[in-house]
Amino acid sequence: MIHATSAAAGQIEKTQPATPPGGVPDRSRSGPCAGNCPSSHEVPKTAPVRGNGKTGLLSLFLLCCLLILPACGKKGPPEPRDSSRTFRWAEVQAEMTGPCLGFSGSLEGAYGNLDGIRIELSPVNGPDDCPGCPFVPREIALFSPSDAGFDPRSGEIAFAYCPVPAMAYRWRLIGISVYTSLPHAVSAVKMTGNMR
Repeated sequence: MIHATSAAAGQIEKTQPATPPGGVPDRSRSGPCAGNCPSSHEVPKTAPVRGNGKTGLLSLFLLCCLLILPACGKKGPPEPRDSSRTFRWAEVQAEMTGPCLGFSGSLEGAYGNLDGIRIELSPVNGPDDCPGCPFVPREIALFSPSDAGFDPRSGEIAFAYCPVPAMAYRWRLIGISVYTSLPHAVSAVKMTGNMR
């Protein structure tokens, strides 16, 4: 290693590290380690970290619990907490009277909150119309409570609707609530008519 220093007269003086006895400089002590660095083939020895087996099983158990817990609870569509404002269909039915359908039924619960009744229906003109397939309404009609013959004392309805002529109809009634944040009363899908 060569060091340069300035002398008082502006001359540069070159110095070299001291040479050990025997005349060969010791290169292992030069540099940042100055002989205290491990050689490249030495690996620091550390003890491996091992559990007692119970730790791994406990971790696996906790992981399984975290995956299973979200599946617990009540299944099904959410229900409103304020059931004092909701109503549902107690019964609904329809009969074919000529080219029209005569609907009747009754509501239970807070049926004073009824804002309207919607009919959803799909004509069925034979087995090719797939009466067992998922219900897709092709005709929709909306009635006010008074037009549906709604009796606010008993919750009963009775009215007629004349849809597009068909052999039979798949249908459902939906009671619409005045509270838009609450669910409507949806009847089951039913079938009325003659499929012969």
